[in-house]
Amino acid sequence: TALLDAQYTLLKLKEARYRAIGYSALDPSGCVTLTKASLEEDTTTIRHDLKSAITHTAHNDTICFDALGRPHDTGFSIALDTLAHSTITIVFTDFSDNQKSSTIRLFPQSGYAIIVDKN
Repeated sequence: TALLDAQYTLLKLKEARYRAIGYSALDPSGCVTLTKASLEEDTTTIRHDLKSAITHTAHNDTICFDALGRPHDTGFSIALDTLAHSTITIVFTDFSDNQKSSTIRLFPQSGYAIIVDKN
């Protein structure tokens, strides 16, 4: 369902942020690529098969976190000019279940992420 997919992705975002905090260099484990294929192939935690379509407002499919836990949304970079300046919205829509959707919001300054819409 869309909610399970959102919960799984939220955990992946929190894990990437946690892994990046305190490291001054870009570490791929501090990045999450918001595509179905990429999220399903990740083997660092329990495997989850996504059932929903994913859409987002980031500038790139890959979001990386810097040493302060701030999100960067232009690919594999943590340069200052790649910092996210607005909230990133990630929507999971399950077309097989009456188009139910769940939404994650990822906040730009803190890197805090939360599921805000579950229907």
